[in-house]
Amino acid sequence: MKKIFLLIILLLLTTLLLIGVYRFSQTARLDRDWSLDQSILASIDIQIANNAVAIKNIRDFSYSSVDDYSVGYYDSVYKLDTLESLDFIIEPFGDKHGPAHVMLSFGFST
Repeated sequence: MKKIFLLIILLLLTTLLLIGVYRFSQTARLDRDWSLDQSILASIDIQIANNAVAIKNIRDFSYSSVDDYSVGYYDSVYKLDTLESLDFIIEPFGDKHGPAHVMLSFGFST
């Protein structure tokens, strides 16, 4: 009886280990079926000589509801010597404690 119990525990631990290895060996992919408002990624070009950062495809959507929005993107160049503020934002996924979105918000002088 004790051997069967140990065998079951060993099988469960092995299964959990294999699932964990599989899950954490997966790499992030961009070739998925993303919703329209998440399908285009921004890209960054750091211009060291100009002390600037150029960002392409900055989202500029106008939302009426979660599913009703106007699509918009723009490109911009930000001079790093005009940076005035940096905010670190944590937005939980829901009412529960646990994972959350984390964001940085930059404020530049005009």
